[in-house]
Amino acid sequence: MLYERRGDFDGVWGPPRGGLPLAVALSHGLGLPFLPEPKSIKTLIVDDIADTGKTLEKFSLTHFTVTLFYHWQSVTIPNIYLREKNEGWIIFPWEKGKE
Repeated sequence: MLYERRGDFDGVWGPPRGGLPLAVALSHGLGLPFLPEPKSIKTLIVDDIADTGKTLEKFSLTHFTVTLFYHWQSVTIPNIYLREKNEGWIIFPWEKGKE
């Protein structure tokens, strides 16, 4: 679904740390430029998880958003997410682990 819509976007951006690895991977996979900051409302916004949703909240009404995980308590529901998060901590490969 996302690949078919790649022409709708002018690039990909993700917030530093969690969203950055996914943004870089999607920019390669979709053939879109990675952007150091959102360029316009056509910028695809990606993050690893919408847990509280605060990070994506300012983009939710204006941008297309994508996450790997979504938690029901999030104030923002991404346009696309791969899985719902259950209770517990998710450690992504790009993180050191829970300290």
